[in-house]
Amino acid sequence: MFKTWYVIILLIIVVLLSIVERFFILQLRGYLGERKVVKVLKSLPEDEYRLLNNVMLSSQHGLTQIDHILVLSYRVLFANLQ
Repeated sequence: MFKTWYVIILLIIVVLLSIVERFFILQLRGYLGERKVVKVLKSLPEDEYRLLNNVMLSSQHGLTQIDHILVLSYRVLFANLQ
């Protein structure tokens, strides 16, 4: 009986650690991916492009966050990364 509970508790701990690990790996991948995008966008000529990062906009429905806005003389590009 004692061994059964020990195995069940051990399995629960392993599952919880697996879930936590996946969450942090996804967060890390997202952060690193966004840093790569910023690096590429910042390499564009500053006299032709204006880069805005992490822009918060307010509307009647609340706040929204846009990861990147790239302003050109003839268009505006928005990028929200997942």
